[in-house]
Amino acid sequence: MLLSFIKKELLLLIRNPQELLVLVAMPFILIIILGFALGSVLNGEGQVIEGKVGLVMHSNDEEELTKFKEDLEKLPIPVEMKEQLLQQAEHVLPIPMLADTIFGSDELRSVMTLEELPIDQFQAAKKEGEYSAIIEVPEQFTSQLLYSAFIEQTDVPALMIYSNEGKELSASIVEDVITVFQEQYTLSAMLGKELQSEEVISVPNVKGSIETVANREPISAFNYYAVGMGVMFVLFIASTISARTFIEKKEHLFDRILLANVPSWTYLGSVFFSAIVIALLQLGILFGGAALFFKVYWPNFLSFLCVTISLCVAVAGITVLLTALNHYFNTDVASKLFMTSFVAVLSFVGGSFVPVMTMSEVLEQVGQYTPNGAAMSAYLNIFQGAGVTEVIDHITVLLLFTTIVSAIAWFVFSRKGVAV
Repeated sequence: MLLSFIKKELLLLIRNPQELLVLVAMPFILIIILGFALGSVLNGEGQVIEGKVGLVMHSNDEEELTKFKEDLEKLPIPVEMKEQLLQQAEHVLPIPMLADTIFGSDELRSVMTLEELPIDQFQAAKKEGEYSAIIEVPEQFTSQLLYSAFIEQTDVPALMIYSNEGKELSASIVEDVITVFQEQYTLSAMLGKELQSEEVISVPNVKGSIETVANREPISAFNYYAVGMGVMFVLFIASTISARTFIEKKEHLFDRILLANVPSWTYLGSVFFSAIVIALLQLGILFGGAALFFKVYWPNFLSFLCVTISLCVAVAGITVLLTALNHYFNTDVASKLFMTSFVAVLSFVGGSFVPVMTMSEVLEQVGQYTPNGAAMSAYLNIFQGAGVTEVIDHITVLLLFTTIVSAIAWFVFSRKGVAV
């Protein structure tokens, strides 16, 4: 009898081309669109960042070093210590370090170009907007900074950074670079101040190697959206089947089934298993087509199969819950609300369109406990070589979710007679 009910659902689905279009054709269309449109973003091939940074000096390093030397000569300390401090100061001049070591590095030089501007061009450069940011170094900045770092802790003048609002991204990079440089320079100066002695610190020769903690392949855009659309559109099965069961109730087919001495739990069980079979067929067609057309392959088929079955069982749990709510309230509003609103919310939180981890840690954690979010996280881990034991937590979430919603569905369905 159970097989007859499942056969009925399959035949009704096949005879409805509109439902087939939504469940099978639409995911492929969206995979193509999103895969090409957002592929560069997911693959780390976004917009190239380029910027120019202006540097305005109100004094030069030689004058500043001479000023520091004059201040150093006035101190009542041994000559040897004065020479040592001066020698250290010559190696840690802040502006040359910023220009040569930081902005002159290969990593930053590929995206940022530092140019020194004459003072008379400073105001014009701020108005033209050619530079992402302009760094202004006030007079006596270097000498006072060295005095504070090596002699006595005093207030030092601050660097002035003028950011171009029209080039917000590159300007924010410059601000972050200056902030990190300031923190590292302060730390280095403090350490240097503590180690002003003739004592030589012996560093043991430690041998070792560097290894990557998680050596996993990146996930392509088509892999990501094949999974994202799969876990999204499989949810529509719940609303499709539950809405059809309400039509059966409205046309008294459900009453005739009960009159034929078919227990209500058998009917609800047929809805549950029909949803599992149809979900398996839908995901089989979707992932099979993705492998054929988009080269989406699964490195661990056993893990893929376990997650897929668990997801289909979770969808079946949602189906029987919507069916019970429709029967209890004598309306199909639960199915319609789930299709029009809840699927969209679950898809967003679950990361079907964009990785939620890039937006909010809270959303990421919430998404892990939705059926589509848990399945998607498991699928993405499988793409990176995870086995069954590594996705067992996601499978547990899916099965626990199924148990809870199925229990609620049975409680509501068994009390349908009290509905008005």
